[in-house]
Amino acid sequence: MDRARAAGLRFRRRERAYLFELAAQRDPAEPDPAAADAPATLLHTVQLVNAPAYVLDRQWNALAWNERAAALFVGWLDGAHDRNLLRYTFTEPAARDLIVDWETRAAAGRRISRGFDPSSERRAHRVR
Repeated sequence: MDRARAAGLRFRRRERAYLFELAAQRDPAEPDPAAADAPATLLHTVQLVNAPAYVLDRQWNALAWNERAAALFVGWLDGAHDRNLLRYTFTEPAARDLIVDWETRAAAGRRISRGFDPSSERRAHRVR
């Protein structure tokens, strides 16, 4: 399947993806999943930041980081570790120390998702 035929058929994105999948080819209109998600200038700029900084790809893998980030995220950005932030967050004990109260934060997230406004609760506590 070539690009011209796929365009000529005026398929929607899913239809086009299915067509290229049937042809066992990668759709040239889709980004290459192996390609870096960040421009080279961004990858180099992270070194200029005077605070912990890192750049992630679409799969949450660290592409670049500075020394301050490596010192903060022990077990992820220091040494030879898996560079996936989600895996680090949920499997590395050191990550749990960075977010002190997981249960409180999760409960707050559930309240916010149900339309709860935390600022109104803070105002109510100040009035009492």
